[in-house]
Amino acid sequence: TQKSSIEFKPKNKIEKYFFALRDAFRALEFKKISKQYQLNHFDVYHFHGGVDFFRDCRWIKQLAHLNKFIICNYHGPDLRVRGYFKAVEQVSMLNITNEFDLMALHKNLYYVPMP
Repeated sequence: TQKSSIEFKPKNKIEKYFFALRDAFRALEFKKISKQYQLNHFDVYHFHGGVDFFRDCRWIKQLAHLNKFIICNYHGPDLRVRGYFKAVEQVSMLNITNEFDLMALHKNLYYVPMP
């Protein structure tokens, strides 16, 4: 069975600039919170939905550069509607889901049943 992964791309220029502006504002607060809670000092990082705090995936790229173990847990709308982020896909070491049908939408996804 061929996988039909879809990569996230902004739908138009307005969405592209909205996310860039949001990332700029978010970066100010994130820098403070990251330092306060030492967010770069953990061994394993689990990203629900395979998404970073930033649409340009700057934090997950930084974590990968620090050789951190990165796990992504995908839910239905994550892949069915939005798609995956290429930068996240490149550094994630384990991708899991509890929705069996998502296996057809992601080339490297493991099924973990919910109890």
